[in-house]
Amino acid sequence: MTIIQPLLILLILQTLVMGSFLTDSAKQSFSIRAMGRGGAQIAEPYGADSISSNPAGLAQSGSGLHFNNLDYSDVNASFKEATLFHRQSFGLGLWKIEASPNSLETFAIGFAKRNRNGVDWGLNYKTLNYVTSTNKLTQWSSDLGVIIHMNPGLDIGFVGKDILGSEARDFTPSFESGILIKNKDASFKLFSDLVVDKNKDNYTDSYVRLGVDYELTQDFTFRVGGDQQYYSAGVSFDFSFLSLDYAFQMPKDDTKENIYALGVRFGRARQP
Repeated sequence: MTIIQPLLILLILQTLVMGSFLTDSAKQSFSIRAMGRGGAQIAEPYGADSISSNPAGLAQSGSGLHFNNLDYSDVNASFKEATLFHRQSFGLGLWKIEASPNSLETFAIGFAKRNRNGVDWGLNYKTLNYVTSTNKLTQWSSDLGVIIHMNPGLDIGFVGKDILGSEARDFTPSFESGILIKNKDASFKLFSDLVVDKNKDNYTDSYVRLGVDYELTQDFTFRVGGDQQYYSAGVSFDFSFLSLDYAFQMPKDDTKENIYALGVRFGRARQP
């Protein structure tokens, strides 16, 4: 009995840690632009970033190949990178998070369509591979998103994450909605998202993300934002077929370190 009890305790602890890692990692977005504005993005995700946030954004015209590192200073993860591709209506993505001894690798394929009535819709299919020091698990899930272009100054987005998937998956569906308000030339954009997710450890069951994009010039955009846990800021340099994105998150908890992200993009998605 003295040997069995410690083994049972160890097994329970490993299960709890694995569950926490999976539920937090499976829901993350890999958009550096969104990270700079507090994570807000549901009403207007950007090109290939859409496949990990709101697949309806894949309806944007244009194309792009993105390489994003969401934590190059290795604060919360030893590896947190994504390779994302988009060509109007179609997207592919491969992203991975490692935080020893756990890792989650996700492959996604997505499709979107723009209707004449100003409504975009899209869905994706994701294969998720979980690895710990003792377990390996493969599951699948799917997201469904909608973006409604109300008028030139207002967009509304909705996405149901993991609304379909493996019966035994370790995370439940979550729902996000967002609004985007912009001026006539879209040089100023105000984003706000509402997230309803009962599985996140560091957040309440529902919380708000808020952010602003301001286009100082045609090639340079500055952004700020925040959510329940972080303040954030970022910049983007957009050239003809090359973009550089930078963002950082500053925890509201002074005992934690800042998180820094850097991304490179080839090609450009064009706004509707």
